[in-house]
Amino acid sequence: MDTEVKYKKVFLIRMGSAIFKEDCGHPKHFSPPFALKYIQALAVKNGNFQVKLVDCLVAHLSFERLANDVLNWDTDVVVISSSTHSSESAIQLCSLIKARTNIFAIAIGQGPT
Repeated sequence: MDTEVKYKKVFLIRMGSAIFKEDCGHPKHFSPPFALKYIQALAVKNGNFQVKLVDCLVAHLSFERLANDVLNWDTDVVVISSSTHSSESAIQLCSLIKARTNIFAIAIGQGPT
């Protein structure tokens, strides 16, 4: 039985939306990315993974910048969390990343489901 872990670097992203940037100015009325923080804690504690988390409601980064950050970190897995309002942005980012590399991508949240 092969127990070797194939993936070591996990990049977690909560997508933002143009609606949030224009209407609220700051995400103080939104909950933290609990699902991603839970994944981060478990991956670090139980899997000995390196994990980066970017919350785009706070860090307003372009798709190009996000994609470059994912690729430059030599990411093995990218997890993109989106809501109904940010699902189009998540699809665009995932398409940009997948066009450049074969990183394993996972979509979570209300948008993908």
